[in-house]
Amino acid sequence: MGALEAKLIQSFSFIAILTNILLAYLIISRSRKEMGNYRYLILAFTLVGLHFTLLNLILVPFVDIYKHAFVFYPVGELREWPNLMQYAFSYWHANYGSVAFILVLQFAYRYGSLVNQKLLRYFCLPKIGYVLGLGLLNASIWFMVFFLSRYHLEDQKEYLRDRVMEVSGFPVDGLLMVGNLYVVINDRGEEVYYLPAVILGFLPVALLISALILMVYFTYKIQRALNASAMSVRTKKNAARTFCRACYTSLLPSRP
Repeated sequence: MGALEAKLIQSFSFIAILTNILLAYLIISRSRKEMGNYRYLILAFTLVGLHFTLLNLILVPFVDIYKHAFVFYPVGELREWPNLMQYAFSYWHANYGSVAFILVLQFAYRYGSLVNQKLLRYFCLPKIGYVLGLGLLNASIWFMVFFLSRYHLEDQKEYLRDRVMEVSGFPVDGLLMVGNLYVVINDRGEEVYYLPAVILGFLPVALLISALILMVYFTYKIQRALNASAMSVRTKKNAARTFCRACYTSLLPSRP
């Protein structure tokens, strides 16, 4: 990654920060009371997005996929503080997982509002505590997976030495790297799968896939409810198009 790409990431992150601040202000000051608890979901999504883009601005994360490795490392000015960056990068990933979790909650709320209103009990006190607990567990798993991944990558930096120098120009010595490296090099110089790394790498993937499945499921149930309703065909099509667009947008990769 060159200096130009790093500056672009920082520029887009700065724009995203301003946009999220404006959106949070509009939600707090202009949202209607009829939105109920849904506005708090939107506000939570906005605040998590604000954290995420702020960390993007500070870390300038670079993602690299190479053979059996899927790693992240900072290319910003703070890359020389690896111990601090380990916590910051892990928190960055926890925010990413929280974005997916809140998206699922948004789809669940829509499903509860339109199809099964019993589900809305979990968005009010005291049962909202269970939902918040699940969200904290989800974020903690993301945090710990990437926090612990550093130690395996530290032991296997030779695997990525030439690659990192080629794509970023940084020496791997002293460079913080987190992510997934599924193999180790044995005494005979062979690549063999490393079970702890495979398990750690599977956890966030499983959480993401579960989130996507739930969003698709809620969208499907809403679609069925719309088809069975007494609304006009045109209204049904417009509503279905809106929900499908929301689902598709949620499946897109997160951008700074």
